[in-house]
Amino acid sequence: MSQFATGYSESFGLGYELTGDFNLQLGLLTIQQTIVTDPTLQGYVPQNYGVPLDQTSQTEITFQLVANYAHAIASNINLNFRYQLFADYQDLVATDHRLDLIITGKINN
Repeated sequence: MSQFATGYSESFGLGYELTGDFNLQLGLLTIQQTIVTDPTLQGYVPQNYGVPLDQTSQTEITFQLVANYAHAIASNINLNFRYQLFADYQDLVATDHRLDLIITGKINN
């Protein structure tokens, strides 16, 4: 049995690419699904990833905003930035935010 909780999202909306480095996506109708099939995870994550304890999945209809920025700082150093927002239409106060900032480098020979 899996030791992970799985999440999926499908989105319908608009996308805008300002430059080759930056793009913005607005998901006006986004379905976010969270699936937890392993009951032992409840002992480690009491909130059960938002899934009610008597169920194995939860589906939410949300608004989604995703902003991506990728830029080569130098010939061998890249900066990647991603901001993701999920706002449930039934409870706009409980908005989920995620921010990823990744700097990668390549070592030359």
